Amino acid sequence: MEKTENMEKKIRVGLLGIGGRARHFADLVRQYPKTELAAVCDISKEAMARSVEEKKLHDIPQYTDYLTMLNEENLDIVFVCTPIEYHCEHTIMALEKGVHVLGEVPVAANIEQARQMVQAVKKSKAKYFFGENMCFAKHILIVKQMAHLGMLGELHYAEGEYLHDLKKLAEFTPWRFDTLFGTNGVTYGTHSLGPILSWFDWDRVKKVMCTGSKSRFSYADGRPFTMESTVVMMCKTEKERLIKIKNDLSSPRPSINQYVLSGTKGAFESRRGIPDSKDYIWIQDIVGSTEERPRSFHDNSDTWLPLSIFESRYLPQMYKEWVWYAKTYGGHEGADAFMFISVINSIINETDPYIDIHRGLDMSLPGMMSTISIQNNSEWVDVPDSRMW
Repeated sequence: MEKTENMEKKIRVGLLGIGGRARHFADLVRQYPKTELAAVCDISKEAMARSVEEKKLHDIPQYTDYLTMLNEENLDIVFVCTPIEYHCEHTIMALEKGVHVLGEVPVAANIEQARQMVQAVKKSKAKYFFGENMCFAKHILIVKQMAHLGMLGELHYAEGEYLHDLKKLAEFTPWRFDTLFGTNGVTYGTHSLGPILSWFDWDRVKKVMCTGSKSRFSYADGRPFTMESTVVMMCKTEKERLIKIKNDLSSPRPSINQYVLSGTKGAFESRRGIPDSKDYIWIQDIVGSTEERPRSFHDNSDTWLPLSIFESRYLPQMYKEWVWYAKTYGGHEGADAFMFISVINSIINETDPYIDIHRGLDMSLPGMMSTISIQNNSEWVDVPDSRMW
């Protein structure tokens, strides 16, 4: 009887930073049958009031003090959607209360904070989930399934580009000026690196080098951004794979989140964000030449196939069942919804997080180390393994 009651009990979710990023999870929580939105919190009353009105959250308890929300609301999980420099503090506060955490990207602002978070996770009975939503994007999941089945052969190279002019957004979220533009290196690389590592079956980056194109944009007072206009980080993994990550957070242009994957028997090129652009995949065993089927000038060995034709077969079943929910309530083309479902299922089924603190740091630590590389004439720098802490 007790087990049945626990299964029927809804997961109580708290949203920290409701005035900003956290508001995008409000509908996901309220419309999912296994969760309830228990409380929201933001240090800014004005920002919280705007989000409450936008999302119609008038009946939800509202807090300006995070600790008070943790103490009063009997939460199962809190979504930490605060500026990067506060991820560590806010995560540890929840874990010490036995409350699960979904943490926004990157894991922490620096290595010392990352170490503190690893120790807090080890001590707590609660779970930490790293919120890299792009690992749950539909095209990423399809390619992952095909890659893990060996359809692209042995994977050896990948690229990820995150090109997003954040200057205007930073005017409303000043922490971006300090944390992102105020640091040189790949300061926001997990959206690019995360999906690639999932394709590589979590082959850890062991060293990085980083270089840039000089800073060509400035603060309002004329000081140039510390972050150079285009920054590229090269990564070498433990299995000798090569990854290129590119960040451009200041050049005025439409945003792009683009990927390339190369294997010994296939390749993937994602859409580039321009009109009518699509995701394409090439698989030698389907359209390419082989020793048994030599290439001729007129064959179709150069034919790229739309990734969409593989969706029905290779998109995981759990996500197929919730496509309607993701399209209706999930941001980032449904990736937020699929990530949310994964987190809630892990809590209910008492399984390990898909992206735990260490996988989150596998995505975050290379960027932290890139700042050291670019300061030292683009030298190769070793990336620590958080599992050894």
